[in-house]
Amino acid sequence: MARSRQTVIAGKQVPDTFALYMNTPNPFNPRTQISYYVPRTARMTLKVYNLLGRQVIQLVDRKHAAGRYTTFWNARNHQGEPVASGIYLYRLTSDTGYVETRKMTLVK
Repeated sequence: MARSRQTVIAGKQVPDTFALYMNTPNPFNPRTQISYYVPRTARMTLKVYNLLGRQVIQLVDRKHAAGRYTTFWNARNHQGEPVASGIYLYRLTSDTGYVETRKMTLVK
């Protein structure tokens, strides 16, 4: 991942570009936190996939103002069923063309 540029606003450094951060904790059980930064108004989606490329759940699908956001995943699929231990991918996309994917591990 390329380093993003930073801007100082009100004494705090903020990214000039979209950013998807590492989930915490990782590995996790039973819940993990996923944070991301949106530099300007955009429609964002955040989805979780298994290693076969199948979508497990969509966590976010809405328009965001600029800012940092956090969501949680409770290791359940879109039907509310617990998922198996293993590696999962989470992908953040915007309607402006930004796409970033990271890896997380669920251990039971």
